[in-house]
Amino acid sequence: MKEIIFGKRTVIEALKSGISVRNLYIFKDMKNKEAFLKEAANLSNEPRLSPKEVSRRELELITENKKHGGIAIEIEGKQFVGIEQILLNARNKKEGPLLLVLNGIEDPHNLGAIIRCAEGSGVHGIILPKRRSARIGPTVARTSAGAIYHMLISLVANISQTLLKLKDKGIWIVGTEPSAEKKYYEIDFNLPIALVIGSEGKGIQRNVKEKCDFVVKIPMMGKIQSLNASVSAGILLYEALRQRIERKKII
Repeated sequence: MKEIIFGKRTVIEALKSGISVRNLYIFKDMKNKEAFLKEAANLSNEPRLSPKEVSRRELELITENKKHGGIAIEIEGKQFVGIEQILLNARNKKEGPLLLVLNGIEDPHNLGAIIRCAEGSGVHGIILPKRRSARIGPTVARTSAGAIYHMLISLVANISQTLLKLKDKGIWIVGTEPSAEKKYYEIDFNLPIALVIGSEGKGIQRNVKEKCDFVVKIPMMGKIQSLNASVSAGILLYEALRQRIERKKII
């Protein structure tokens, strides 16, 4: 199924990932147009792909958005993978698996921000439910700044059953809840970990929380006792990265 993505950074990151491009549309009066097209050509797997110069209005119609940044590409939709491929990604990097499981993230802006954090913090793959989740599309791609095209994503029918399968493979399941006793930095993130993030309103579903080996909280001192899901994910994931850097001295 075709998909239109737009914005300079998102398009560049998509091209870097090696994604197949059907069409490239560019605003005919775009500033630094030639330099951008040269960079795009160097990154694209389609050397014969010729840009189609269009008016600002035409680009608005193509993208269904006025904030298109003067550039859009038509691609095949995001390709999803199986969980085994995510685990293979960790093995190929000779790292303990760090997976992110999203349980009820329905806001595409939140999902995009979480994917951006996950890609930057070394997550090997993200697991999403097929239902009750934001759709992977242009808004997620743009909000993730193109990180979605560098991230392995698996869609599963049942999160709870998937966690059981991960446990059978030796992966520890870590959930999040404001009322938990254990603080997030008390977890050893050098272990093979699947981190579960729930929605802001409802948190992690009960049947999902029951599958967690640990449930942790982010300590808070203010009157508001919850954080945006993408903020929570960022705090936890970068604690995981900090611990892994400290152990391996990789940065």
